[in-house]
Parts: sequence; C-alpha cells; structure tokens
Amino acid sequence: MRHLAHEPARDDAAVPEVIPLGGPHSVNPQIVGDGAALLSRALRVGFPVARGFVVPVTAAGMDVAEVLGGALREAWAAIRGSVRIAVSATCPAGGGFGASPQFYDGSTWSGLLDGLYDMLAHHRLENPATTRLPWSIVVQDVPDVRCSALVMSGHPTGWGQGASVWSGSPDPDDPRDWLGWTRRRRLRRLAREAAALAGHPVDLEVVYDVRGSGRIVDFRRYNPVPQA
Repeated sequence: MRHLAHEPARDDAAVPEVIPLGGPHSVNPQIVGDGAALLSRALRVGFPVARGFVVPVTAAGMDVAEVLGGALREAWAAIRGSVRIAVSATCPAGGGFGASPQFYDGSTWSGLLDGLYDMLAHHRLENPATTRLPWSIVVQDVPDVRCSALVMSGHPTGWGQGASVWSGSPDPDDPRDWLGWTRRRRLRRLAREAAALAGHPVDLEVVYDVRGSGRIVDFRRYNPVPQA
C-alpha cells in the first residue's frame, strides 16, 4: 500500500469544478484543502470512505455565485439524497477538516443552501486566516445516519490506553449504544491502521446508516481534545 504522507503533487492546470473523491487532483491539498485530500488518499488505499465530490472553489477560480449556480448543484444532484457538506481548507498543520464547520442532511436543495450559508459564515468567523488559502466544499453521501463515532488512535508515546471511541446519535433521547462491542473493536483497529498509513496519530469520524454500514467522513491528524 502507498503511504498517505507521500502522495506526489499534481499540476493544478485546468482544475475541474467538480472532482470525485479519490479522483485526479483530489489528493492535492493545494487544490482541495487538507480535509478532502486526506479523505481521498484514504479512499485510494482501500479505507471505507463515504463517496462524494469536491468543489475546489479557489483552485477552479470560482466565486460563491458560480459555486451555487452550477458546481455544487451538480455534485448534490449526483448523490440525490441526504448528504454531508463540509469546508476543506488548507492549513499549516495539514490537519484535515479540523475546526471547519460541517452540515448534515441537505436532502433538498433549499435545505442544503440554508446549511451552506450558515456553514460558510461560521467558517469565515472561526477560521479567518484560512479564507485566503485554497479551500473547497466537500459533498458526501450519508443516507439515514443512525449513529456517528469519533475514533482517536491516541498518541503512541503519550499516556492512555491506545485507541478510543466516542459515539453519538442524532436522537438525544435514545440511550442505546448503537455501536456495540464488536464495532468498537473494529473501529479501534481501523484507527490503528489509518495511523500506520498516515505516519502519525489520527482521528476518524465514522457514520453508520440504519443497516449498520459505516463510512468515514473525516480523517484528520490526532487531537487529544474531541472536536464537536
């Protein structure tokens, strides 16, 4: 398997307005931002990443009106269902999506736009330095999310018990543990494998649908404090 930390740079000439995750240009953080690049690299080496598309706003030379008028709608229409949208920005640490905002559902175009406007306003407020760097919008297929999990591989030389799993449900009144012991064990193994491939400790965000199928929606450098 190829090492995630050593993908060659690509020529960013003629960057398309919509790029499939894992496709040409999608592994270059200078085109798609760190979060989308890490997801694409993970997808290329066989990790269960949720399918989706990247709209490289900066690299394709688009303004927000052009994004809304064509590229984003094209990406959304290719999925046609509940989606996750997130801002993927380039940062010096190369930490994935990090503190960038995200939004779930978007099953209707008007609902997606409402979430997008709030997400972009939050991004400009919370991450002002990254707005001048390459950034993109990531759209992923996440139907009927039943449960989400944040898996932290843990720092290999620090205190702790190795990989840990934090879980949550869209229904705050549902006390059941939808993951169970078997899935938690698999998630810890997945985090260890991801850390080995990335060359550093990582955090993974995984969502499960009602059938129990899990897909990765974020792959980022390890942070000892879970991010909401």
